[in-house]
Amino acid sequence: MDFEYLFQKMDGRRTRLVYEDTYAAMVFTFYNIIPHFSKIKELYVVSYSETSSRRMGEIYKSLKNENPQLAEIFKRMKIIKIGNTRDCSYGMLYEFIKSGDVEEELKSLESVLSTLPNDAFLMIRGLYLIPAIHGKTVLGEILRLFDAIPDGITLLDYYSAGILDEHLNRIVEKLYDVIIGIRKDDAIFGDDNFILSIDQSIIKGLEPRSWRVKIGYEGIVDPTL
Repeated sequence: MDFEYLFQKMDGRRTRLVYEDTYAAMVFTFYNIIPHFSKIKELYVVSYSETSSRRMGEIYKSLKNENPQLAEIFKRMKIIKIGNTRDCSYGMLYEFIKSGDVEEELKSLESVLSTLPNDAFLMIRGLYLIPAIHGKTVLGEILRLFDAIPDGITLLDYYSAGILDEHLNRIVEKLYDVIIGIRKDDAIFGDDNFILSIDQSIIKGLEPRSWRVKIGYEGIVDPTL
């Protein structure tokens, strides 16, 4: 798998990463995707909920001594936090939205995202919890939120597989240009073996297919290369 080619196709587009294994998704994000885009774009992170913010902080703490270069990338991240407090243990707080009524939260987030620069990289964590909790009633607000994001932004959103019912999930999938999956490879023995796949794509040259990959010392690697 040529990750450089994949990342070029993601540039300026909206990608959803569907994961079954949290650790594999974390490694792929912070050892492969983020180092690539941090060289060419400003990094913005939407952290939806105190839980999401705390988990990102724990990722940062676990990596900062092991990988100083990655720790520096974390420090430069601009954080848009939706939560109860302004506390943020990583990055620079760019905007704070107080938790409360979900429609008001999404309107405030829509206003913030609409002003981001066109060439930014935007990572969204925890947003899938909103339709999981509130169902179809919030789909209109989520659609308006995505409509407000500038076209040139490179968006990476996350989804923990199986959280939404299948009908609702099929609706939400239409918000993305590319859907990438990472899941355990049950056909090969070993905890570090995974399947990385392009599950859906509307981008020419990025057709649906899959690769066997491993977790290596520097991220997800294709053992055949």
